[in-house]
Amino acid sequence: MSDTSLKWLTALVAAGLVAAVALGAVAGSRSIADALRPSAEQALAAAGLDGVAVTFEGREAQLSGGSRTDLREARDVVEGVQGVRWARIDTGRDTGPEDRVRAADPNTSTISLERSPDGVVMSGVVPDPDAAADIKAAASLVFDTTVSGDLEVDPDVKAAPWAGAVPGLLGDVVSVEDLRLDVDGTGTVSIGGTIQSAAGRDRVVDLVATALPALEVVDDLRIDAGSLDKADAAVLNSTTITFPPGVSYLGAHDGVPLAAVADVLRRNVGVTVEIGGHFGPKDPRQGQVLSKARAAAVKTYLVGLGIEPERVSTRTYGSARAGISATAERYRRVDLVVKER
Repeated sequence: MSDTSLKWLTALVAAGLVAAVALGAVAGSRSIADALRPSAEQALAAAGLDGVAVTFEGREAQLSGGSRTDLREARDVVEGVQGVRWARIDTGRDTGPEDRVRAADPNTSTISLERSPDGVVMSGVVPDPDAAADIKAAASLVFDTTVSGDLEVDPDVKAAPWAGAVPGLLGDVVSVEDLRLDVDGTGTVSIGGTIQSAAGRDRVVDLVATALPALEVVDDLRIDAGSLDKADAAVLNSTTITFPPGVSYLGAHDGVPLAAVADVLRRNVGVTVEIGGHFGPKDPRQGQVLSKARAAAVKTYLVGLGIEPERVSTRTYGSARAGISATAERYRRVDLVVKER
């Protein structure tokens, strides 16, 4: 056999192997989906959620049909089925950045924010130039990236009480990868993107609901723990240390959750975390100093438990603009964001 013929034969064999692997992956994905769907449907029926339809791509479920309440309950049910990685609610909404903000009333304030590794894209309209400037500045600062697009300022649109709360809210949702945040003028706020655990998702949704109480939260978040075990991801996503007013030292009860965090970090040596201290609109300058000291206290404690200092960074989040639902406890907390996994 000539060298040329041998080369052609080798290439054909290699191509055949690649095709076989690809077909095997597709078949495997379909096989997993076919196995999980009956179990998920049975679980939904047992929970009285027969009206919710479930489909699968591999281990990932897609839910549709039924009310928003039913869909949220169905997601918890399906994610409890053994073998399911996560379940996502299909809202049937457009996903293009220019299509997501569609006000029922053209005179209503709106905002659409989309975060990616390339930066933040923003659009919408508000009546107050200060509100527009604060939101854009907060997005650039919180996400440490460039902001493109623009928020129009139109004094003829209706005032938006939620606009004042958005700058502070961005620090609450910084843990969401590929974040999408939309207020479309129909009385809802939609949040999408990826977070590491169900506990983290529930916490983010609660923070959004607390910050924007006049709006109904539409939860489009998906869960992907990445290299983390689900339980470990839940620990990192849900750990929050709340300090007493005016205090930056840890209490005796804070040792238990921080020991759990240290244990997760020891088992996952490729993971780093950012410790975020939050402060509110009341005396923001002093609040930032205090929140920085609180974040430093948490880092010092973790380092004392044997975690390498370079794996733990700190920063502060806050807003100098008063929000519509600022609570004292909300602005006395320190929490964690997974930076690498």
